[in-house]
Amino acid sequence: MRVLISLLVCLYSFVAFSNDSIAIKLDSSSNIINATAVSDSAINTLTPINLDKPIATQTSVLLKKKKKITIDRVRVLFGLNYSFYSPLTEEKDNFRGSYYPVEDSTPVWTERNTKNNLARNHRTGNFQFSIQGNVWKGLFFGMNYQFFSIKKYKKDPNMSNLFSKKNTMFFIVSAQIGYVFEFLKNKALQIHPSIRIGGYTADDYYDSGKGRKFYFGTDLQIRYLIKNKAGFSLGVDYDFLRYKKKDYSTVFHKDIYQLTTFSNIHLNAGLFINVSINTKK
Repeated sequence: MRVLISLLVCLYSFVAFSNDSIAIKLDSSSNIINATAVSDSAINTLTPINLDKPIATQTSVLLKKKKKITIDRVRVLFGLNYSFYSPLTEEKDNFRGSYYPVEDSTPVWTERNTKNNLARNHRTGNFQFSIQGNVWKGLFFGMNYQFFSIKKYKKDPNMSNLFSKKNTMFFIVSAQIGYVFEFLKNKALQIHPSIRIGGYTADDYYDSGKGRKFYFGTDLQIRYLIKNKAGFSLGVDYDFLRYKKKDYSTVFHKDIYQLTTFSNIHLNAGLFINVSINTKK
């Protein structure tokens, strides 16, 4: 009897263990199936969409065609201006250094800081020649050459002079850029503002070679061209000249310093010649 009961218990345990194993296998197989389904859907999601247009077509759309720059016309403008009136010729002179009262005399130490409008007591002259070119819209660029003089004025007569022993002279060379605004149907009336930057040469007091020079100018021209070939103008100029020098005096054992500036305003009249070249012919 005991043997029979033991056999029944063993049989029951075996059947129960078999059912649990089958359930575990089923659960693991279902998990594998679900994981496979999820991975397939992920792969389908990451797969790129088929593009209808070929790559070459897309590249040609992205790349823009470069436009060629062509010049249809070149204009060259020659100008002559003379200043008939200068209301302002202001000289500021800050000077500390040796000075020779008389030629070949013993130097004396001088310090001064002055400001004078020389146009009140001295006549001035200002003559300009310019050449400018144009290839795009109203933009002009070129060179300007200018002679500026102060009659019967010398800051230091014992120093070397430029062209004249009685008059103070400046020769100014500058690059010029401006823009022309055209009016009327035939574009004969023009307004031409411009600026100039450059340098100059002058009497030794303003140009001894040991200092630094600078020139800046601006002007406004109102011009009328006849048949777009030649014409006349009226305008106003502003000129700024600067000279700065630092040195050492071995005679007085002191530092030499000079800062001299000119601020000038000129009213001028001029003649112009306009040359137009058609590059397409």
